[in-house]
Amino acid sequence: MPLLKLWNSIRGRSTKTQSIDQGPAAEPRTTTKTKKSNRGSGLGIFGGGPHAGLCKRVKSVDASSVLEISVEDGSRALAVLETIEKTNKNVRYLAIDQFEMAGGPVSLKQFHQTLRSRGFRPQLFPETIQRGLIRVAHTVGAVDLVLIAALPETWQTPQVLPLLSRVTHQSSLVLYRDEEETWKTYPNPAAPQRRAA
Repeated sequence: MPLLKLWNSIRGRSTKTQSIDQGPAAEPRTTTKTKKSNRGSGLGIFGGGPHAGLCKRVKSVDASSVLEISVEDGSRALAVLETIEKTNKNVRYLAIDQFEMAGGPVSLKQFHQTLRSRGFRPQLFPETIQRGLIRVAHTVGAVDLVLIAALPETWQTPQVLPLLSRVTHQSSLVLYRDEEETWKTYPNPAAPQRRAA
């Protein structure tokens, strides 16, 4: 059944009509011909918006590739990409999420369309975290920034943590959201471990 849902979402037959930007009853955003005019989401990312804390943390990060695990409503992806884009115009964005197949608030198609309408070209992996990390490791390799908004029990496991080390390099930054909705740094699994003397 999940494959049927994926196929229907790709063909535009999803039953959900929620837009990432505008709430549950809104129509999807239309694209315009100029990329620049679509930017500037009005999310207030530095003025107290819902993702201001995270954007402040990634503002000074030199990242040309971002992997987000669990995109939720998609507004975080736009806020982070628009923040990073101020210092790096060629940001590669990847996301691992099961979208509507796991009851997510936004469909794969809606998420893809919204990011494309803002000029971003997302590479999406609509799978479980474990399978998604395997595919990212095989197709992309290591990324500069990893954002994890999934529950700890879904990724802090003996099966997933070794895969996380395969998609990071020594200078990658891994951030995760804790129970208090605060973004914290997770020890980089690819960084060399110090040995005790």
